[in-house]
Amino acid sequence: MKKQINIAVDIETLSKRSTAAIIGIAARAFDPNGGCVEGEEKGFHVAIDATSCAMFGMDFDPGTVEWWSKKPEEVKKQFDNTEKIKSALSQLSIFIEDIKLANDADEVIIWCQGTDFDIPILRNAFVCVNNDREEKTLPWKYSNVRDSRTFILDTITRFIAPGTEDPYSLIPKREGWKTHDALSDVDQLIHNVEWVSRRLNDLLVQKGVKGGER
Repeated sequence: MKKQINIAVDIETLSKRSTAAIIGIAARAFDPNGGCVEGEEKGFHVAIDATSCAMFGMDFDPGTVEWWSKKPEEVKKQFDNTEKIKSALSQLSIFIEDIKLANDADEVIIWCQGTDFDIPILRNAFVCVNNDREEKTLPWKYSNVRDSRTFILDTITRFIAPGTEDPYSLIPKREGWKTHDALSDVDQLIHNVEWVSRRLNDLLVQKGVKGGER
């Protein structure tokens, strides 16, 4: 059986379309069950020069650009020291391969918040930058993408707290979370997935004990 390693990914963009220009990429390895992963403390973050995305025809939405311009300087600091988009994608691929090697893993599972934003945009960027219509340069398999939102909502409403109207309200808040900060959003995703996984595992153990007593 192939050994898999989990990596959470988040991006910041200048559009909501699948062809959006990317201005930030963050990633971190983790274990959904809360175990230790070699290299998880490092994390990955790179800010991207928007002009380099424009050279590949990536999309800019005036409304989104204006929205970012109004953000506090503390938020915009994450975009200091930018890299070209081609270099950023190469660094992401290297980061993923290094995590796989460090954990002796055969393949990577990529987690994102939703299936209609981060992954389609990253896929388009890899295709455009590398002129890779067959998507051979993608550092993950298309079948190894996981949606944290669906996992969290389905698991809570079906098993942990059926009937709850706001599943996310059950998850304890993580101190220090800064929204629209790519690496902070990655850590929040991991926090949420790990909390739900632990609750589900606890529930399964409890049911197993009851079953054994009957």
